Amino acid sequence: GCLVRSGTSRSTHNVCQRRTSPAMAAAERALAWLETGDNCIDISGPKTIYLGYTLHAISRVGLASGYKTFGAHDWYRELARKIVLSQSENGAWGKSDKATADTLIDTAYTVLFLAQGRHPILMNKLRLDTPARAEGPNVRLDRGAWNNRPRDLANLSAFASRELERTVNWQTVSIDRDPSEWADAPILYLASHQALSLVEAELAKLRAFAMSGGMLFTQADNNSEVFNLIANTQLCKKLFPEYEFKDIPIDSPIYTCHYIIQPVKRPRLRGVFNGSRLLWVHSPTDLSISWQQRAEKTRREVFELGVNLFVYAAGKTELRNRIDTRAIPPLKKPPTATVTLHRLKYSGAWDPEPQAFPRFARYLQWETGVALDLQTVDLFKLTTAIPIPQSAIAHLTGTAAWAPAEKEISSLRDFVTAGGTLILESIGPANSPFAESLQSTVLPQAFPDARFEALAADSPMLRATFAGMEDVWPPRVRPYAGSKLGPDPKPIPPIRQPTVVKGKIIYLPLDTTSGLLGTNTWAIFGYEPSEAQALMKNIILWHAENR
Repeated sequence: GCLVRSGTSRSTHNVCQRRTSPAMAAAERALAWLETGDNCIDISGPKTIYLGYTLHAISRVGLASGYKTFGAHDWYRELARKIVLSQSENGAWGKSDKATADTLIDTAYTVLFLAQGRHPILMNKLRLDTPARAEGPNVRLDRGAWNNRPRDLANLSAFASRELERTVNWQTVSIDRDPSEWADAPILYLASHQALSLVEAELAKLRAFAMSGGMLFTQADNNSEVFNLIANTQLCKKLFPEYEFKDIPIDSPIYTCHYIIQPVKRPRLRGVFNGSRLLWVHSPTDLSISWQQRAEKTRREVFELGVNLFVYAAGKTELRNRIDTRAIPPLKKPPTATVTLHRLKYSGAWDPEPQAFPRFARYLQWETGVALDLQTVDLFKLTTAIPIPQSAIAHLTGTAAWAPAEKEISSLRDFVTAGGTLILESIGPANSPFAESLQSTVLPQAFPDARFEALAADSPMLRATFAGMEDVWPPRVRPYAGSKLGPDPKPIPPIRQPTVVKGKIIYLPLDTTSGLLGTNTWAIFGYEPSEAQALMKNIILWHAENR
């Protein structure tokens, strides 16, 4: 059967039809009631017998429907907070903390509620309709079909849970919410067969999700030429105008990172690559119909591709549970101090991850109270833009091959020799073209007499030298980096640093910036995200104490 909720297409060609059975009508009225006011979180009352069972029932509805929110409420997060705070000192839940049958039942169901709701999320499906009960001025009720395959992610999640031997869930999230609320899943999924009515602010939310470390996955239901045309023209130009929307190579890790899908069975995919990771993957053919129909035996490669998408976006590491979101809110307290970091801009891919350092700045202030003032500076204007270079710190990175102009080379040289601190790194996979440019062109031309030496294991920059710093030796690397170092791992490439007259250069041999996003995306030759954050924090604090 095909249980269809709002947002479902009424197309007549191989797309699920709305069924108006009495059971469907009753289910839709019940969901509408849960989305009204505070009904989904108002769980206590004179008629409540077992609070834990009520919680368990709400979780069953939420997990079965996929709804992350009912109306304005993130039901699991809000109820879990209430329940944890209401636990008795002896660990029980219920009307009494005494060892009675009622207390046992309440406690068992409450623990079940807390445990089941924490499972990692495979994908978030983007809901494009606004519930009618929220209707008011400027509220748009429908932006196009978004739920033609209502059980696609449910069936894919069941397959992934068996194959990964780790329970994963799926969710439906609303376009009306802030994109930071979608960050509990590594993938945002949007499928349709028709043109979508999305305004600029809503498209900006999709871009923000991808730029903050997530991956957007879209597909054309029923191989829709209309939706493919929208993807090839409007979406790519509005979401990622700075990148090319093109076919994903047949040897992409998307096809091999978990399952090795045979080349003849690899579905054609298109996407956007920022030089480090895939921001957007689009399938011009209908994959989700196989998920909807549970065609695991006849179209197993489509299920394997769905798992590969998840593994690529989530990484081969411990999966993030649902409430452990990577989004970091700003701290409202005033900072204890401020450090300015100059991001160096040049005519190339100088900022492939524009949200990495803003997120790190929020992390730094939460951890230490120190605010990071991010300033973009044209590289060739570096020394003129910074009046006192000996107390300044700058960061230079990229993904693509780069041939700097002589003015840019001299600007780097003047900044460091005047006493500035320069952080260098390359973003993305192993054998990065930018890393090659640094080693073969930039450093030899800018600092021909500098001798780079590995930082000692006891370097104060790598230790908990000052308040807020951490021990980061030996640094932990991503599983992908470990695989590239070989089956018998070679030593991790050391951080290197020469002293050039008054200044310092800190050469990071592995991608650090991607880690500042807090994501574990596969195919990045870098430090583990928590290690990247700690390492960059150490560098900033060490500089602040020694400038």
